[in-house]
Amino acid sequence: MASFDDYLADFQRVVERIAVDHSEAPLVVGHSMGGHLALRMAARVPFAGLCLTSPMVDLHLPVARGLARAILTPLATSWAGDRRLGLDRGADRFEGNPLTSDRARFEKYRQVLRQTPILETGPPTLQWLRQALMSIDAMWKEVPTIDTPTVIFGALCDPIVPVEAMEKCAARLPNGRYVPLRGRHELLQESDDIRAALWAAMVQFWAGV
Repeated sequence: MASFDDYLADFQRVVERIAVDHSEAPLVVGHSMGGHLALRMAARVPFAGLCLTSPMVDLHLPVARGLARAILTPLATSWAGDRRLGLDRGADRFEGNPLTSDRARFEKYRQVLRQTPILETGPPTLQWLRQALMSIDAMWKEVPTIDTPTVIFGALCDPIVPVEAMEKCAARLPNGRYVPLRGRHELLQESDDIRAALWAAMVQFWAGV
């Protein structure tokens, strides 16, 4: 993956294809990296609304951002760019799982990956992380220009995306709202009570756009 612009180009094609059959601007639901890309695309094309769960507006890093960039740049642009980072964060174990606190949904997710291993992406590469940080920097410059009605659902126990960054992003959006929910990164894979609160807030948002 050379650049997040590749993802944005794919997103653009999807939007153009939808426009062939639908005259109204779409309502976009995005999670994590998908939420990040939805924000960036909203700076380019009109959407009816953005409904984002744990959008990648920043990343928890083991070192300061400046140091991470200084380390990543020479490595990611060399032979080591395709090397994967050891950042599984315990995603393959239920105890302390970063994605969900719901055992049944965790087991179902693991079963799907066992049956279809091609769906498992694994840890990111050095090049992906470098490009992700570059795209996040670009996103923050675009955020004040995005007037699309947007709701950001932040998981209060998210070890991947900083909660304070999601709240800050919603505050900087001209038409943004932040809704904190008890849960981990994959809010849509959380326990029934958390999902019920999420869906109720989503429906309320959709009704108003």
